[in-house]
Amino acid sequence: LDVARILAKTADELLPTEIPQNVYDGLKANKALEVHVFGRRGPAQAKFSPMELRELDHSPNIEVIVDPEDIDYDEGSIATRRGNKQADMVAKTLENWAIRDIGDRPHKLFLHFFESPTEILGENGQVVGLRTERTALDGTGNVKGTGEYKDWDLGAVYRAVGYLSDELPKLPWDAESGTVPDQGGRVIEETGEHLQSTYVTGWIRRGPVGL
Repeated sequence: LDVARILAKTADELLPTEIPQNVYDGLKANKALEVHVFGRRGPAQAKFSPMELRELDHSPNIEVIVDPEDIDYDEGSIATRRGNKQADMVAKTLENWAIRDIGDRPHKLFLHFFESPTEILGENGQVVGLRTERTALDGTGNVKGTGEYKDWDLGAVYRAVGYLSDELPKLPWDAESGTVPDQGGRVIEETGEHLQSTYVTGWIRRGPVGL
C-alpha cells in the first residue's frame, strides 16, 4: 500500500518530507493517473491499518475506489471482525468507500479484492497487463480459485508480499528479525558495545510496524 500511495500522490505533496531530489524528479515525471492494488482475499483479511487508509483518503489528489462486489464476508471473516477491532475498522472503511459516489480527484487508486494475480502479460519486452483469477471465500476466511480470469491493462507491476530489510554492509545484523541491533537507537555490536557515531531508525530498527 505504501508503493501505491506514493505513486498515486503528486510529487509536490511529498515536498514537506525528506524526499531526495532524484526521487522527487522521478515522481514529478510520473504521468500515471490510475493505480491498482490487487489482493487475493477479502476486506476482512486486508492487512492495511486504519491509519494507512485514512492517509490515502486525506490526499486532495487521490480518489480511492472500491468495487461494491468486492465487499463480501463468510463465517470466518465475521469472526475475524468480531475478534479484531482494527480489522473491523478497516472493513467498515472499505464498505463506506464502496457505496460512495466517485469524486473528481485527478488520481484514481483502485483497491481490488478477491483477485489473485497469476501472470504478468508482456509484449516486446514490456509489461502490458496483469492476469488475475477471481477468488471466493470458503467459509473459513480463506479463499479458493473460481476459474474465472480477467486481464487488466497495466504499464507496470510491483510485487509486494511480506516485508524483509536487506543487510547493510559493515553493520551488525539480526537475520531472524531483519533488523540492525540497537540500544536506544544507537547501533550495538555483538559484544554489546556501541558502534561509534552510528544510529538506526525506522523499519530497519524495529521491523515493519507503523506508517
